[in-house]
Amino acid sequence: MAFAISLKATNDTADLIRELWEELAQLESRPPMVALDYLPHLTLAVYDAPCQNLLWSRSQELFELLEKRKSDVESLSARVTP
Repeated sequence: MAFAISLKATNDTADLIRELWEELAQLESRPPMVALDYLPHLTLAVYDAPCQNLLWSRSQELFELLEKRKSDVESLSARVTP
């Protein structure tokens, strides 16, 4: 069984993802995401039957990186905002 790490979009970013999918659909030979009625998301990685420990480890690394990026953006925003 394959596993994937995806970010689901349920807010304003969902519309941006759907627009991107519409543009990419013109280049696809198989049914596009929109035609399959998938919820807006970005797939970051797909694993073919990974061991559970590897999947957990990679997920933790991803969330730590995202948290650091969020912190970097907040720090920058604090310096720019009057």
